[in-house]
Amino acid sequence: MLENPTSANRITFGKAIGGVLTWRVARDFILKDIMSTFLPVEEQMDLLQKGAAEIIRVAELRERLEESRKTGRPLRVKAGFDPTAPDLHLGHTVLMRKLRHFQQLGHTVIFLVGDFT
Repeated sequence: MLENPTSANRITFGKAIGGVLTWRVARDFILKDIMSTFLPVEEQMDLLQKGAAEIIRVAELRERLEESRKTGRPLRVKAGFDPTAPDLHLGHTVLMRKLRHFQQLGHTVIFLVGDFT
């Protein structure tokens, strides 16, 4: 049983070799496990370019994917939708599917729903 020293939340991980894991060790273990799940950058680029007519700043996207893979931190991708807009239509599902691609690659997707006011 692991306990975060800053809260009363408990997480069960089982026992490590030589005893119970500490919170810091467990956190590092989780991050290490996440790091190993990122696909090579070229494979990520293939999926993200699939179905896209154009990607603006391809070099910047590749650079961010490389940095993400190297550090083990997922990218944070955000998109906002206004459900009250008169022009919200099925064409917006293209962007939603691309967000799903980022999510499938292990990155964090933030889907915002709201209106301008």
